[in-house]
Amino acid sequence: MSFEQVYRAALAADYAWSVELRRLFGRSAGDVRYAPRGAGIAGSELRRLCDAKLEADRVLADAWRGIL
Repeated sequence: MSFEQVYRAALAADYAWSVELRRLFGRSAGDVRYAPRGAGIAGSELRRLCDAKLEADRVLADAWRGIL
């Protein structure tokens, strides 16, 4: 996977998580994003999306280390 593909995947994962946060918490989504409840509960769609975002961020960080 190219760096650009990794970067785009990380952006897409962040966007998907953000959409779910907005759906669940409306105008408070920005605040909830940085609170423990922003990760959702085990088995929830919010948790799945949060975990996918964190994994995409980890892959992106590894990619950055590879090009620096």
